Amino acid sequence: MRRIVKVRLSRQVRGKGKKTSTRSIVVPVYQATLGGFIEALRVAGEYVLRFRQEVRKGQDLTAHDVVMALAHPVVCSGIADVLCPGMPRGWFEPWHSQKNIERMLDGARKTSDWGRLVAQLDLAPGAEATGAPAAGKAPRRRGGSLYSDAIAVARILGVNPAELIDEWPMERFLDVVDGLIRGKEAADEERLLDDPTMDPHAKPTPLIPGLGKQWVN
Repeated sequence: MRRIVKVRLSRQVRGKGKKTSTRSIVVPVYQATLGGFIEALRVAGEYVLRFRQEVRKGQDLTAHDVVMALAHPVVCSGIADVLCPGMPRGWFEPWHSQKNIERMLDGARKTSDWGRLVAQLDLAPGAEATGAPAAGKAPRRRGGSLYSDAIAVARILGVNPAELIDEWPMERFLDVVDGLIRGKEAADEERLLDDPTMDPHAKPTPLIPGLGKQWVN
């Protein structure tokens, strides 16, 4: 079950006679899935790289530049589509404002541990300056791509990869991966205890006539 937080957004609307009124909307912000996380990275990464080429003329971006690029309506709208999958595509465009961006970010922080999610990435060379994966390349988890890891885990568990990618919270996926890794490490350690010759770091004893090379723990 994905965590959900309701977020209230507001905006000023000018009516007839130039009078303004306040309109508001309550939207559900969902815990990020693996597929949603990858889509958010794609949207953000593409625009940050575009900002670098068109605005900075290929120069390295500062932290301020990255923030400016990510605050662009196109980026915010795309990420809002990820955070609120039940809303019509592009729904955030008329609600774009600094206050509403902050409210959406607060909802995102309450539903997902974004620090943990981003920490899984193995940024491609040159991406450190933009904070995003290289254009045209799938984001990679440390040790492999996110998609390939998801497909491998789905096969192990016997579940549909699409379900794991588009329905599971990404944090659940990471918990399962960490559990599988710990299980494999424990099994490997047990095998080494049963058979020390399996340890690649075992030190051989000197040759003993008639016995050959001996192994020590």
